[in-house]
Amino acid sequence: MTNNFVSMSPLKREICFYSPPPDGQEPRYETEDSFLKGWRNYDHNPVPVDIHDARGHEEEFAMSSHGFALLRDLDAQHIDLAGGCLTCMDSPYMSVVKELVASNIPHVIEVIPFDVTVRDAGATGRSQKPVRKVHVDQSESGAYLRAEHELRHRPEVLKDIIDHRIRYRIINFWKPTSGPVSDHPIVMADSRTVSDEDLVSVQQVYPHYTGETLAVIYNAAQRYWYWSNMTVREAILLQIYDSDVKNVDGAKSKGARCAHASFNLSGSADESVLRQNIEIRLIVLSSA
Repeated sequence: MTNNFVSMSPLKREICFYSPPPDGQEPRYETEDSFLKGWRNYDHNPVPVDIHDARGHEEEFAMSSHGFALLRDLDAQHIDLAGGCLTCMDSPYMSVVKELVASNIPHVIEVIPFDVTVRDAGATGRSQKPVRKVHVDQSESGAYLRAEHELRHRPEVLKDIIDHRIRYRIINFWKPTSGPVSDHPIVMADSRTVSDEDLVSVQQVYPHYTGETLAVIYNAAQRYWYWSNMTVREAILLQIYDSDVKNVDGAKSKGARCAHASFNLSGSADESVLRQNIEIRLIVLSSA
């Protein structure tokens, strides 16, 4: 899939990009509670960019190239969130999501969920709000730190990952829990337009775990997409990391990774904050 089209009338909206720490230190984010805002030693720089609408072109995107895939016409079982605890890894809904992810990725051996976030832009308390900064949830080092953390009781699987006998991906499943989404939608960067030089490793420190994410520096060559008016029968798969490395024109090419954020759809400072969604992060193991 070699999608090169642009939408006729893209939105011009601000999204937030990385700005380095003023004291020259390495960037770092730290929190004592995953549900609350943490502390960081770097800032975000809002930049207006063109954001193209993928509506009507869903089949032209692929995780292997763009870093994301758009799923339509989900069955009732994929929509129903009433199957027990949403954030429980062994809930009936989680089993259905695992099957859906496996059906959209070739040669899957196992799908392992490790994190669930329920976001409500207008909620108070502990519900997480949309993330404004453009980021990738895991760097390459962070992806392997996550594997070591989540699979620490399965050393044989970890060894197969490290020895590249198993293809290792981290995938985010993103879906509205009400809709259509009319505010603060997710925006995705075409992975092919985000170079390694645009990415900055950020240490991510939690009470129980230290990982590494990627912040994004603005580059005019980057191309951004959103999916207008998403409904509960639609979902997005975001590829965060892929261990597969290909040779392209004699050079090694890493797997696609999707930088993403949220943005103010109307462009108004007082845009309503009603968007609700669920995000499930999963490790996907497949034959190499």
